Amino acid sequence: MATYYIDLDNGSDSNDGSTTSLAFLTINEFTNNSRSAGDIGIVRRGTTETASANIDFTSDGSMGNPIVLEADYDDAWGDETTPTATATFTFGSKTVTFSADVSSDISTGDWIYESTEDNRKYAYEVESVSTSTVTLYLPYKGAISGSSKTVKVMPSAPIWNDTVGNYNVYITSDYYWRFKGIWFKSSDSSGTIDLSSLWAEFDDCIFSDNSSNSATGNGFYGTAYLFNKCRFYNNKESIYGDENNIIAKNCLIDGNSISSSYGVVSSNGSGIFEECEFKNNTTDVQVKNTPGNYKFRNCFFGSSTKFSGNSYSDRRPPCEFQLAIEDYNNVVGDNRLMVSGGSASTPLMQSETTKTRSGGGSVSLKVNPHTGVGTDLTNRIELFEIPIQLSADEEKTVTVYFASDDNTDWANNPTADELYVEASYWGDATNKFRRVTRSTGTVDFSTDTDFDQTLTVTFTPKITGLAYIKVFYGKPLEAYSYNIFYCDPKIEIS
Repeated sequence: MATYYIDLDNGSDSNDGSTTSLAFLTINEFTNNSRSAGDIGIVRRGTTETASANIDFTSDGSMGNPIVLEADYDDAWGDETTPTATATFTFGSKTVTFSADVSSDISTGDWIYESTEDNRKYAYEVESVSTSTVTLYLPYKGAISGSSKTVKVMPSAPIWNDTVGNYNVYITSDYYWRFKGIWFKSSDSSGTIDLSSLWAEFDDCIFSDNSSNSATGNGFYGTAYLFNKCRFYNNKESIYGDENNIIAKNCLIDGNSISSSYGVVSSNGSGIFEECEFKNNTTDVQVKNTPGNYKFRNCFFGSSTKFSGNSYSDRRPPCEFQLAIEDYNNVVGDNRLMVSGGSASTPLMQSETTKTRSGGGSVSLKVNPHTGVGTDLTNRIELFEIPIQLSADEEKTVTVYFASDDNTDWANNPTADELYVEASYWGDATNKFRRVTRSTGTVDFSTDTDFDQTLTVTFTPKITGLAYIKVFYGKPLEAYSYNIFYCDPKIEIS
């Protein structure tokens, strides 16, 4: 393993990169020459490279020891400063308040961190400075909150490709790279990062279109990757996932209000987004007419159109796509499931507090079926699954409660094969296989809207352990109605 230094303003590619005084001039000098797993390229902050070609790669890292290209976090060049004024940090806030005016000490684009914290984890980019108030692009999530904190200031992220151009970071068959703290710019429609290699990780990075007027390029186009604390800005499509696996945490995806901009475009992929903010996009999430399974946890969708492309009536869950959303727009307990075949604005399932069962759960599950629903394994809906610990040879009866939204919306009630409760449990003590038992009753949605409709399943496990209670729905949508109903996720066990 070796460490190399890159100074985009003052280096030279005739240097060997071994020290800050012998730094390379370009990023390509590090990436496009033979490197070994664990090698690190450190780029000086506050410097800029005007690109004249793509960034190319020739070497592989390894899963446990990637090749790293990162901004200077260890102050190798001595560029960090310490304002005299102290600061107040508040967990989850984008605002840092100082004890005095810091407008001459901190600038937009600088990165700040509390002096005793790990700046590789808890340094944050400054969006604006107004006298003693500093606003961050991302909310502070460090471990040290409170007042009278000493702050360290790092210069802005090193910038690659500052002028208008469609050069990009082109990773085709080189595996296991980690990028940290670099600002990549490009107007390339294939993405500022065009990644078709096996794996890459991006932390504290910025991806933006460098067009002078409306954006024409995309932020990221690739297969398997992880983003943490990254910022996407001014892209036509910030993240385009093609046969991919995306993990994005604590990211800001800002379309800068350009025309026809998309935060995430899914094509044949899957992804997990946690604590991300979408804003100023024409559409925050677009799912194309292809399979996909995306989960969003505590994300904020700030654009006028949150989701689009999920209204294909010939598609059926789960073989096409699902968007599972937990704590929608930072509202704790607002959980939703969007699927193909449904409306772009109406979830297939959503937590609901306006209609709940007396003595039941604090929320109910509102189900809004669509035309893709049916009784086959490929298109029935699993409303929920609850694990319960049970003892051997102890008979149990599980009861689940339901209610109709409007009884005039039902010409026919669901049959026992279209709405049922299922118990999966240890049914054999010798061979240790699971048995599945279903409820056999039916509910009355056509005459009753109260929360007194029940389905029960009775079973006796043969081994002490977990049983799984599931509820399935598979009634095809009646042509003239909505067939909306509610389910209480608080089951009763007797």
